Amino acid sequence: MRAIAQAHGCSARAVPAGGRSACAAAAAGRSKAASPGSIPCRSSPHASLRLHVRAAAAEDGAAAAGTAVADTPAPIPTRLNTIPHERTTRQHFYREATTAIKRAIDAGETRVLARCTIPELNTEFDVYRVGTLLELVREVATSLAADGKRVKVCVQQALGQGVFQGMPLSLNGVLRIMKQMDWGESAEKGVSSARGGVVGCLFCVHTGRSHEEGMCACSAWLVHSSPCPVLTSLTCHPATAADRILTGNLGAAEVEDADAFVLIAPQNIVGHSIMPLLSEMVAAAEEAGKPMVLINPKLTDIQSAAGVMSVRGRQDRLDFTATFGTAYHFRLLYKGVSMHPIMGALRHEHDGPWEVFRRVELGPGVEEYQLIGSFDREPTPPLITDAFKAAWAKQA
Repeated sequence: MRAIAQAHGCSARAVPAGGRSACAAAAAGRSKAASPGSIPCRSSPHASLRLHVRAAAAEDGAAAAGTAVADTPAPIPTRLNTIPHERTTRQHFYREATTAIKRAIDAGETRVLARCTIPELNTEFDVYRVGTLLELVREVATSLAADGKRVKVCVQQALGQGVFQGMPLSLNGVLRIMKQMDWGESAEKGVSSARGGVVGCLFCVHTGRSHEEGMCACSAWLVHSSPCPVLTSLTCHPATAADRILTGNLGAAEVEDADAFVLIAPQNIVGHSIMPLLSEMVAAAEEAGKPMVLINPKLTDIQSAAGVMSVRGRQDRLDFTATFGTAYHFRLLYKGVSMHPIMGALRHEHDGPWEVFRRVELGPGVEEYQLIGSFDREPTPPLITDAFKAAWAKQA
């Protein structure tokens, strides 16, 4: 019997530009997972038992080479269906994603994609929390700023005109929230970033002028203590991340005043495609050698009228999306159409393998994730299915 694992899609809903905030959107959201495929558990003594595993499909025809591996405990937080997530659980994924993104940028990549869809970051679930998404973005942005970069965090503007103007429900009000955020701290309130929330020397009190004005010989935007290690007569005041982080929208004009860009969940809406704005901005940033990071993008076409996102030009849009290298990917694999129970997880970090994990219950309230498959590229649903079947057969 042929085993199938079907992708679960994300639909974008448009609301008026002045509508509800992202926090209200989180409360109003409802889970809309795609219908799953079924996997016959042949090795089980219960022949009629059918388990469903849902996973996002890789590009049609793209074969992923992989090998099965022995069951070993994996460093993945457990109890991921506990909402709200524990602080340590959130911080684990913030650090993991940030580290992978920085490795990709350090390797010279300018088109970087990161996707993490734990329940609080999955807009298809009614437990989606915009605060968790912004905490992840803040961790990434402050970490890049700590390396001396001017970072611009961008969220798409309302698309369309007049009464037809709107934006995704999950992004409505996000820019306003970002402008009120404290960018000097990272991940959680009271938790410092990797460099204590300090990005470098802002100015020397002896002259009152900034390093960028050339009045101090020490390297600008590097963390060091007072007094200045180069000009001992001057005292340097440290700058917080807020001094190196900007906010903005999408478009080529946004590229001039920053060194790196973090784009929050760019996505299409019914009747309007984000691709023109995104492609212009990406081209301008790449021409200047500036990296661009997409966090949880949803760039699939949405059926619309008047030829918008129609068959014409679809391959070009797919090819453009494929130019982004995946620096980090984590998603949960579920049984059935709901978010419970969790069957396992798929994880990937920059320059590492794509790993398939199985969630194993060791006892009441005790579980762990065991590695059951490793692949060179993102595994297709049949390959994920085969990894689970092999693990079940070994257990039987």
